[in-house]
Amino acid sequence: MLCFPCSLASDVWAQPAIIKQCCVGLTKNAAVELGKYGIGVNCLSPFGIATPLFKSSFKLNGDQETEEIICAAANLKGVTLKVEVVAQAELYLGSDDSRYVSGHNLFIDGDFSIVNPSFNIFNYLAES
Repeated sequence: MLCFPCSLASDVWAQPAIIKQCCVGLTKNAAVELGKYGIGVNCLSPFGIATPLFKSSFKLNGDQETEEIICAAANLKGVTLKVEVVAQAELYLGSDDSRYVSGHNLFIDGDFSIVNPSFNIFNYLAES
């Protein structure tokens, strides 16, 4: 089983979208090519995590400050994404429990990828 992490952390804003789409495309292509040999290929797409790369990319200092900013932008409230959660998802994809899962992009983002963040403008208008 091959598994690619697709990160949003980068110093250039155009890069995250390009990198993520490349990872997803590579995953799908590799799944097609390697499936005939019994090799499954998947990728993970996590939301923001307070890692050193994320903090340096967004010029943030501590874990607490970083997690507060990430939680404010997140759709799924009351939960903070931790590295261990992503590791558990990767262990699942590498286990026999997922032996028939291939070509999949597993979103670990608490609905962020399916929510339109521009709807938050109504929250700002109500506060004004």
